[in-house]
Amino acid sequence: MKTIRFLVVLGAAAGLLFYEPTKEASSILIECLLVLVFMFGMMKLSSKTPSKETDKTEEHV
Repeated sequence: MKTIRFLVVLGAAAGLLFYEPTKEASSILIECLLVLVFMFGMMKLSSKTPSKETDKTEEHV
């Protein structure tokens, strides 16, 4: 449930990032906030992805 909510927030931020510049008076503050939300979400999402290097031991690195 938590992951689905997280993905919905990321999708909404990405959608708003594409929608916001089409307005006549686009707010740079809103765009910066949406970029921060999107980047923070991607950082949290990529931290859950396992690394390729986890199977290697110290000897092989």
